[in-house]
Amino acid sequence: MGINEGQQVSEAVSQAFQYQFSTVPQFMAILETMGYECYTEDDNIVLKRNGEVQEKVKIQLVESKISQEKLDKKRMAQLKAILKKYRDMSGNRQELQDVMKAKFGVSLVFLGSKDSPYGYLIVDHNTKAVFKGSDVVKVKELLQFQSKEERFKQIDAFIDQMLDDNINLTTKELNRLLRRQFGTKLLNGSVRFGDSTYQLPEHILTTLRSNDRRAWLQSFCPTNELERHILCQIGKYHHPERITIQPTPGSNVDKTVSQLRHIFDTTSGDALVSKLHEDGYFITRVDDQCYCIDFANRTIINMNDNGLDVRRLQPKQTQIQQGQKQQISGPGIGRAIDKVAKQRGGSNDSNREWEVGGRDYEVDDDRSLKR
Repeated sequence: MGINEGQQVSEAVSQAFQYQFSTVPQFMAILETMGYECYTEDDNIVLKRNGEVQEKVKIQLVESKISQEKLDKKRMAQLKAILKKYRDMSGNRQELQDVMKAKFGVSLVFLGSKDSPYGYLIVDHNTKAVFKGSDVVKVKELLQFQSKEERFKQIDAFIDQMLDDNINLTTKELNRLLRRQFGTKLLNGSVRFGDSTYQLPEHILTTLRSNDRRAWLQSFCPTNELERHILCQIGKYHHPERITIQPTPGSNVDKTVSQLRHIFDTTSGDALVSKLHEDGYFITRVDDQCYCIDFANRTIINMNDNGLDVRRLQPKQTQIQQGQKQQISGPGIGRAIDKVAKQRGGSNDSNREWEVGGRDYEVDDDRSLKR
């Protein structure tokens, strides 16, 4: 059974008396945020909802409840910063009111006409206190909303500054900053404000795509220069110096090795290569060493060093080596790196001799290479 109107309004009045307020209009503002229309008549505050009078509260009673405590200056400073920030993120008064209520539990009650209010009150439901708006931000200053052109220009400058501060800034990191600073995010190359969108300049998008690719390749935790070069070539990334060589392998290496051993143990004959391909592993050879890139676990491992019988992949090697004119002799890693570094894209590169599946991978993000 639902609560009747009489019980609801009594509870609303009781809750309003729990707030810290310093004037009768502030008490009325609290009730207005609860959905009541309030006005004074004779010695009463009249509460209406759905066109009907629900309750009358004696003004004398309200005046007896007025708080003599000083308002929290620290909270007022917080509200000032929040209001100014989200004013610059809002296109109009209604947007500002909505975001303040949704994000911070703060209601803004404007006084005067709809188009030209002379003031406003701040009802802070979190601290149960009412502030005079002009003590926090003057109403004229509060309602100085930026045009969409001004806001997008500000965002553009902000992104440029963030990229200057961090040349490896990713889209994910940028979106975290944009949400905190502007309450928006980058999606499909555009930033949205309300019903307006702004397409970022191509040079910024190109930089972010490159940074996203670098971060994705970095997540494979290469432990030496050869692994880094292999990853860069597969990912078509041309700035290997920006990928850090890690002192230890990634946390998922043991998992990858275990999965590969299971495949090797349970798959017979020529089906092994097909099985590796079906399960999304990428195998490549440099000299006599085989490397496996596991996209699902984000690892790169030396298969020889982990005791996997790479001789079982020999048929694939023999077939591709027929057109190979030169092989690097000896196990020296430096010379092997030189071999990889001299290659330039394409599925026929010698460091892709054992490429499972024979696909020329385009690596932009996790989606294009996920298992």
